[in-house]
Amino acid sequence: MLFAFECGTKMMTQFVIDNGGIMGQFIKAGKVNDVMTNSGISKVKDDDKSLYRVESIYEGSSNYSLVNDVPTVSSYYSITSGNISETMESLENSDIFTAVWTKDLSRRTGLMELAGVKYYLKRGSGIDLTSVPYGYKLKDTLETKAEDENNDNVYLYENSLALPLVYGYDNYMKKSDWDSLDSYDKENAMLQIAVVQDDMNGELKERTPSCNSVVVVNKKKFMSKLKKMKLPNMKVKGDKITVKSGMVKIPISFKGIANSETYLNIKGIDYNHFSDEYVKEKLKASDISQDERSDVIYNKRVDNFYLGGIINDKYAGFNYCTKYYIYNGAKSTLCNYGYNKNSLKEAYFYMSSPGVYTFDDIKIVCQPMDNYKKYVKKLKLNIKNLEIEHNKISYNAKLNNKKLICTAVPYSKGWSAKIDGKPAKIIKTNGMYMGVVAPKGNHKIEYSYVTPGLGLGSALSLAGWLVTISLFIIFRRKKNTN
Repeated sequence: MLFAFECGTKMMTQFVIDNGGIMGQFIKAGKVNDVMTNSGISKVKDDDKSLYRVESIYEGSSNYSLVNDVPTVSSYYSITSGNISETMESLENSDIFTAVWTKDLSRRTGLMELAGVKYYLKRGSGIDLTSVPYGYKLKDTLETKAEDENNDNVYLYENSLALPLVYGYDNYMKKSDWDSLDSYDKENAMLQIAVVQDDMNGELKERTPSCNSVVVVNKKKFMSKLKKMKLPNMKVKGDKITVKSGMVKIPISFKGIANSETYLNIKGIDYNHFSDEYVKEKLKASDISQDERSDVIYNKRVDNFYLGGIINDKYAGFNYCTKYYIYNGAKSTLCNYGYNKNSLKEAYFYMSSPGVYTFDDIKIVCQPMDNYKKYVKKLKLNIKNLEIEHNKISYNAKLNNKKLICTAVPYSKGWSAKIDGKPAKIIKTNGMYMGVVAPKGNHKIEYSYVTPGLGLGSALSLAGWLVTISLFIIFRRKKNTN
């Protein structure tokens, strides 16, 4: 029911051949619990009993939220709300794996803030600051228990600017206007203004957000850099990029902006397998290497691969799918190179599968964090007694002026709301969360959830049983009479 919790279990996994080969994908008997139980999450749960979410990067399990019994930003469930998957696609989250699986929020500071993320965990043998969102401070370093993890440390970071799961807006913008923004500006807009479906008819003032993102490498410059590389396994002609074999990893130098989160934004991805004519021609060639021959033969069977960025040897990529059984519908992505206090000078772009690529647009963008603290401070409300239990959410809010109060729990038609005991209209906010408008003063806000159609379904079931029993009695009497 809640986006906070993983609601499904991964029944089977795709095997990926990496350094460990097929057998490297398995876990030794008796080590499963150690691998899936995150010592950092256990530490958080012991130390902090308040309500918050966790983002844990590089987790091996898609259902680590259930295993560790903690609210996360991960969602893996076959009936995941369309509001979640559609909003994630609109925000071009690079960590969408399928239409029903959002692994995490790509370390994007604003999205994590608005989801109520208070703790961030990562594994690794060293501290890679580029993978730590803005405002997060190292709280603790722990060792993993599993031999299979090579005893890498778990680094636990705390969000020094953390919002609770409830925050408030003074202004709004219509979703139709929000949809026209670039994905990184959409994120920045939600830190300032509530995004709602329809006009609010004077309840709040409509406003345009301030966007200060900077494109530091546009498509023309990006393609020019690729052409200059002249790699033996890559050919660039016009807007078409052909990767002949293997994967391509290309350094892109640029002048970034200090105190910024930097993104690789790819729009309108079009990937094609090698044509039959190309395959025939290549296989006839006498100078083709064995690796290239294998890639050409195997190419038609490629159904998903990674595409995007690399920073400090950490992937910031997107799982592009070519087959509908795992297709997530996304043709655009925003890969996060991470937050940097100093200006970023270089990052990598990679294409991990041979084939033919074209992009409607590809660029590197910096999002300065200069106004971030101001935005978060304005969103923060005086909230007391926040409780989430089963199908109910409640809290007390003290408001200095009329607000749209956003509760970072997925919107669904099954929810109903009350303000001070009186029914209140729920407004779908920021694409996937719930909001109510409350006036100045002290208020008790309550949400309750009932599965849509449950009452009608129960009544029909009861009626069905009564009809069945009645017919049984009638037939029994007729039989006895005969």
